[in-house]
Amino acid sequence: MTHLRPVSRNSLLAEITGYLGGAFILISLTVFVAERFDDLNRGIRSGIFVTSSILLSVIALWLGTRSALHARLSSVLALGSSIAMTVALATYFEIDRAPVFAFAIGTAMTIFFFIRNRSELLHLGTAGFLFITSIMTAASIVKEDVDALTMPAAASFWLGLSAIWIYLAFNRKIHLHLGYVLGSGLLFLAIQVFFNQNHRQISYLLAAISVFALTRIYLIERIWPLLVAPLIIANISIAELVAETLGGSLGAVSGLFVAGVLLILTSLYVIRSLNQPK
Repeated sequence: MTHLRPVSRNSLLAEITGYLGGAFILISLTVFVAERFDDLNRGIRSGIFVTSSILLSVIALWLGTRSALHARLSSVLALGSSIAMTVALATYFEIDRAPVFAFAIGTAMTIFFFIRNRSELLHLGTAGFLFITSIMTAASIVKEDVDALTMPAAASFWLGLSAIWIYLAFNRKIHLHLGYVLGSGLLFLAIQVFFNQNHRQISYLLAAISVFALTRIYLIERIWPLLVAPLIIANISIAELVAETLGGSLGAVSGLFVAGVLLILTSLYVIRSLNQPK
């Protein structure tokens, strides 16, 4: 990754002023177009967004990552370009159920910009686009008469994305902490989707595997997201298991209490291991 020079406070103020100016221009154009949007045909509507996307892309590529200021401005413009292109394609093709093609193009653009500029904003933008695209893809694959399978199908995509994100973070290809947070977050969401869609056994199995894997990685990395994530997954999954199995009985309360004690003991063990010399 390219070393970015720090910026002065005056440069930061100038950057903020530029953001405000750009926001005012964007708002004024949005209001102007919105008042006349219904009177425009589909081609003109899409053309407005395509033109905006191309213009933002050109400026973003021209700015590059020569400094921290350039990198931040470039990332904002690049993400705006991806969003504008997604809206343009979704508007032109007018797909009601799941505009997979539009989001796939937007995702590809965001990934391209993220490879060139490893900023936190484009990192989050890439994750967001992939997350939404996975839902769109699942909705297009699953037939309308079995919509109950859409979310489990999307959760299966999230498991793959989670593995990729954790792998890239482990190999220092992306921002370390943010990569682990996003990877663990997708993993947690996938587990909860399977549980809420009555795939209980799959949910419990994934939770057990996730807690084991994230804890093993934590013993290598010693980074806080890898400690917090397995504790949250274990805590919620054990609570769901006990509540689902025993209901609201005294046994359920006792089970949750025992689970809490085990989690505290596990936490104390991990904290103690941190103080041991390597």
